[in-house]
This record gives sequence, C-alpha cells and structure tokens, in this order.
Amino acid sequence: MTWEKQQQPVQTPPHYHHRPFWWVVGPFLFLLGMTVGAILCGCIQEETLSHLDFLFQTDFKMRMEDPFAGAFISSTASSFLLMAFCYLSGMALWGILLLPAAPLLRGIGVGLIAGHLYAGYGMTGICFFLFGFLPGALISSLGIFLAVQESWNLGKKLLYQEKPVLYLGKYSVRFGLFMIPCLIGAAADWLSAVICSSFFSF
Repeated sequence: MTWEKQQQPVQTPPHYHHRPFWWVVGPFLFLLGMTVGAILCGCIQEETLSHLDFLFQTDFKMRMEDPFAGAFISSTASSFLLMAFCYLSGMALWGILLLPAAPLLRGIGVGLIAGHLYAGYGMTGICFFLFGFLPGALISSLGIFLAVQESWNLGKKLLYQEKPVLYLGKYSVRFGLFMIPCLIGAAADWLSAVICSSFFSF
C-alpha cells in the first residue's frame, strides 16, 4: 500500500497548465480594437483626416509602384514591432499586464484604415480594404495572437517563481516560428497589391 502511494503521479498545480486563453481573448480584443478604430475615424477632425488621407495615398502609391517594398516590407516591419513588444513583455515580471495592448492596438490600426477608406472612398474603399488589405492583416494577426499566448505562459512562470531561464531558448524559437504567419501575411499583402493595382485607383 505504501509503495502504491509513492508511485502516484504528482498533480500539477492548476496555474501551470497552459490553456489557450489568448486564442479567444486575442481575436476578441482585435475585433474590439477594429470597432474602436472605425469609430475614432468618424470622430477625428477634418484636418487630421486629411493627414491620414495623405499617408494612405503615399502608402497606396508605394504599394502600386513597388509592391515588394511598399507592401511586404512595411507589413513585416509593423508585425515585427508588435512581436518584439510581446517578446519583451513576456520576460518582464508584470509584462503580462501589457499584453492586451498588442491585439487591441493591432485592431485599432486596422479599424482606422477601414473607417478612413469608407469615409473617403465609399464602397470602393471598402472593397479595397476587404480584398487588398484585410487578408494579409488577418493572417499576420494570427502570429501576434500566438505570441501573446506564449508571452502569457512565460509571464505566469515569472509570477509563480519558476525558473524562466530554462524556457528562454524554447521561448525564442517559438517566437521565430510565430513570425511565419506574419511573413505569410506580408506575402499576401504583396500579392494583393499586385492584383489590386489593376482594379483600384485612388
């Protein structure tokens, strides 16, 4: 009887289980951010809106003239900044409190673009948003959701005084893998820029 008790597996504390919490919360915050961004676009002043239109026109021109530099590189750079934010937040003791900002800011940026295109160009702008911008943004956002979840897991280890240095190698490798959806999303941006150059003009 004593031997059987000694052979019983040790139960893992509940907080050590890596539940995919942010695979649900991340997309929800992204959609919330899109809603907030679209609403903000309708509330900003006309002068600010004209600056946004100038930035859009410049970005659109770059995408059409040189899709690789204008779409692929800019999309990769924006995703990389958010990935770096998630990576550093996971290694900070209270960094997990900042993690909701990543999908929320991503959504606000996408929502601002959607609101601006609808306000300035009507259905033409919405069609460009749906076919020329949104597919790449959604694919890239998948990598960000995965990154937030991984940062959350490491942040919990810090809070519960585990030894995160043992996980840093795996943590860094996984973040490298999470860049794959971001690169695929950037490639989708590049492809959509090539295709849309024949159908849209702003």
